[in-house]
Amino acid sequence: MMEAEQLSGQIIATNTTWDDYMEHHAADFAEWVDGVVIKMAPVRLQHHDLSAFLFDLFRELLRRTGGGKALIAPFVMRLAKSSREPDVQVVLPANLARIKDTYVDGPADLVVEIISPDSDTRDRVEKFSEYQAGGVPEYWILDPIYEETLFYQRDEKGLFRRIQPDENGVYHSAVLPQLALPVEVLWRPNLPDGEETRRMVEAMLGRRS
Repeated sequence: MMEAEQLSGQIIATNTTWDDYMEHHAADFAEWVDGVVIKMAPVRLQHHDLSAFLFDLFRELLRRTGGGKALIAPFVMRLAKSSREPDVQVVLPANLARIKDTYVDGPADLVVEIISPDSDTRDRVEKFSEYQAGGVPEYWILDPIYEETLFYQRDEKGLFRRIQPDENGVYHSAVLPQLALPVEVLWRPNLPDGEETRRMVEAMLGRRS
């Protein structure tokens, strides 16, 4: 793991046990890395809206395809030496026992991080390494500043491999096989509302609205 001075973000405590972190810091948008507690900066409106849209999208898709759980920050995901608060995470039915009252005990099946001005290195480097080592099967990095999408899926060697959208600009998830997401939707000025999200999921499943 990185030393405290190598971690990005505002360090608010060191030499902190995981139990102390959960009791005193986790509810206040802070993350824990090998004893170091890092305070997260407030998110911008676009970040908030994108998180909310993906949460609604995943929740609707899971509801229609056999269950599972979508979770949104500040819900904790606990790995071997770090506890992060992904912007959005998805846990499939087979792994629902990992969800405890205040955290996911182990890797979620799909994790989304949305880059903020202060989180570029944290999301692209630190969390990438932690999530790969921790067994996360699929990791999305979304950068609203540059409208960049990075989709990674775990390969047979346990390493993240970047997956490109298809020729029509649609991303196909491995964890959620029914998901076919037009990437351009993520950067619309007005993201889909609940009704449009429902219709999107119906279209993915080949149903008529």
